[in-house]
Amino acid sequence: MPSDNTKVETQLFKDLSIRARGGIVIYITVWLITAYWADIDQQAPALFYLNAGLFLLVAIIRVFHLYYFKQVRPDNLVFMHRSLVILILASALHHGLLSAYIIFSSTFEELRYPYMIIVTAFATGGTATLSISRITGIAFPLLILLPTLIVGSLIGGAENLILVVLAIIGLVYVMEAGRAARRDYQNAITNHQIAEARAELMEKLSITDQLTALHNRMYFNNKLIQDWNHCLRLNSPISILIIDLDHFKLVNDTYGHGAGDRCLQMVSGVIKSEIQRTTDTVARYGGEEFVAILPHTDLKTSARIANNLVAAVSGADFRIGENKVPISCSIGIACSTPARNEDSNALLIAADSALYKAKQSGRNRCCIEEKISS
Repeated sequence: MPSDNTKVETQLFKDLSIRARGGIVIYITVWLITAYWADIDQQAPALFYLNAGLFLLVAIIRVFHLYYFKQVRPDNLVFMHRSLVILILASALHHGLLSAYIIFSSTFEELRYPYMIIVTAFATGGTATLSISRITGIAFPLLILLPTLIVGSLIGGAENLILVVLAIIGLVYVMEAGRAARRDYQNAITNHQIAEARAELMEKLSITDQLTALHNRMYFNNKLIQDWNHCLRLNSPISILIIDLDHFKLVNDTYGHGAGDRCLQMVSGVIKSEIQRTTDTVARYGGEEFVAILPHTDLKTSARIANNLVAAVSGADFRIGENKVPISCSIGIACSTPARNEDSNALLIAADSALYKAKQSGRNRCCIEEKISS
């Protein structure tokens, strides 16, 4: 079962992948529109095709990454997450360098202010979208804006310096907003995890006997119907064992109910150690009575399991203080290959009838009810 950390990392990766989808097409789209508008493909074809090729290459890689992220497994989660972050930041750096070149190039003056708006919009929008990851939330706006800030500072001039100062103020604001958004996202994920854990706990408690930690009667009733129908479809036998402790009232009356509870816990452990198949179900049926469902198990096999269980319970070393308290059980066995005209309840009634025979025959034994009536 995945750990809580793995669940969080997986959710973060999936959310980041979905949020970053826009970046697959936005960079190359903006570049093509502005480049054709300013005739860059005519004035500087090498610049045009180099950047178009780089944007296209990253977009293709991102498409494949987006396709395969749905199949992410815990063993390749780290690689897939890191590769996504690298692709996102590589695109940010590429656009940041290109924007700095366009803004401060005398060749493309008509694109100076449009690209100032574009780079600011990318920094703001990208940070808001990608801030759920600390790395992308911090590095993305820096990689997009820093090239322009550095070049503008180096070139100097009153206008450039004013723009640099305003951009720095904007960068600080954007990064702080991203930090707040990241905190809200992390709180939401944490609260969602807590809610899921509580729901899972409540579901488990609703089907678990609190004293013995076995399944309870409600779970047993539903599971019997499921296993009965499954065996019906496969034309496979199903067996039931009803296990009842002998003279259990004497333990409670003599040593107290606390000792009786410890006895039930000990016996439940013995039953679980004898019935270990993952397909089998063991439950506390009520009081000192337990029940086991053994799907795909014939009468001979279930009888062998029951005899082993009788011996294991009677051989258990249950002590109260220094006193060894003898414990034994009686078991009723019923087996049937389900048919359309039969009901799972008939199997339970038959096992209960077999248990009655075991009690009447002297206890500390198992008996079989061979006739299953609807």
